[in-house]
Amino acid sequence: MVNKIVIGTRGSDLARAQARLVEQALREKWPDLSIETKIVRTKGDEPRSRSGASPHGRKGLFTAEIEKTLLAGDVDLAVHSAKDLPSELTADTEIAAVLSRAQLDDVLVAKRPGGLVALREDATIATGSVRRKHQLAWKHPGLVFVDLRGNVPTRLRKLSGWASR
Repeated sequence: MVNKIVIGTRGSDLARAQARLVEQALREKWPDLSIETKIVRTKGDEPRSRSGASPHGRKGLFTAEIEKTLLAGDVDLAVHSAKDLPSELTADTEIAAVLSRAQLDDVLVAKRPGGLVALREDATIATGSVRRKHQLAWKHPGLVFVDLRGNVPTRLRKLSGWASR
C-alpha cells in the first residue's frame, strides 16, 4: 500500500479548500496515510499584465501546469474545480474520482437589502456566469450585465469599489 500521497492544487482559497476535502476523504478511508499538498501556480493565477492578453476562455488555463506536475510524477493526484477542466482531458490523465457535489445555491450580494425583487428594472448585475446572465435576463429583461471575474475575495473587493461610487 502507498504510505504517502502528494496532492497538487492551485493556491486560491477555493482550491485549497477543495484539496482539504479530498484529504479528509482520503483520511477517512486510510487514516494512516501521509498526505502532503503541493501548491502549483497556473497561468490562470497570473495577473493579466504579466500573462499578456485576457486569459478568459483559454484551454487549461487553471489546469495545465498542475497536470504537468502530475505527469512528471511530482504529485500523485490533481484537485481541480470541474468548471476549470477543459472539454478534452490531457493525454494520460483521467478523472479518477469526484467528491459528492456541494450545495449549489447562488448568492446575490447587493448594495441594498431585498434581493432580486428589490432591484430596479435597470439595475446592473456583475457576473462572469453566462448561465446566470441568461437566467436573470429571462426573469428580469431590463437588467444590465457587466462581466465580473475572479475569486470570491476579488469579486467582493470589486463590488466594494463600485458601491462607493
